[in-house]
Amino acid sequence: MVVMGLLLLAYSLVGEAIGGSRARSGRGDRSRDRRGETSAVLVLIVILLLITVPATASMVVPSGTDDITIVSSQTPSSSPTVIERGGSVEYTYNFTNDGPIPRIASVNAASTGVDVADSSLVAARGETASTTVTLHAPEETGAYVRSVSEWQYVQFLPVPILLSLHAIHPFAAVAAINVVIIAAVTTVYVFAVGLAPLRFRDRGRDLSLSDRVRRLIRRWR
Repeated sequence: MVVMGLLLLAYSLVGEAIGGSRARSGRGDRSRDRRGETSAVLVLIVILLLITVPATASMVVPSGTDDITIVSSQTPSSSPTVIERGGSVEYTYNFTNDGPIPRIASVNAASTGVDVADSSLVAARGETASTTVTLHAPEETGAYVRSVSEWQYVQFLPVPILLSLHAIHPFAAVAAINVVIIAAVTTVYVFAVGLAPLRFRDRGRDLSLSDRVRRLIRRWR
């Protein structure tokens, strides 16, 4: 969807450049140009949706809470989830970025009995960042749930700003990133294309489908 949005943006830029040069040269009549008009605002909205929707999904979908059930036992065990009562166990929490844009992960304790060594992880493309999570077992024996929360963000803002917004609410950080994306795309679009109706002139619009296919075959011969 992001690629489709970028292709549509490029198509709009090229179409506006071609339409503007033809308008300056005075070729073509206005009645035909109007039939080829497309709302620039509508095209911009479609581009923004194609970019912001998957960007938001890439941050919200992988985020969430991991629940780990531990057992507080009277005797030690080789199992990492069976902990001697009053004791603790450490494990490495990995965050891998499979996307093309650097990402930030905010890893925090979501229940009692959990400590996170480094709550902010930054991973470039194809890299893995790690932190140490410590699970504590209470003095009372039994099964207990320990939870770790993780929120991922594409790094379109400085890390301190994103973490400050995350402290307010995770969706505040997501909304701020979307504002940056919308502002950047809209600025490029308005300066390069404008908001006037786009004119895409098709010389073969009055041809039948068979004639268009024949013309296309001739071009490739």
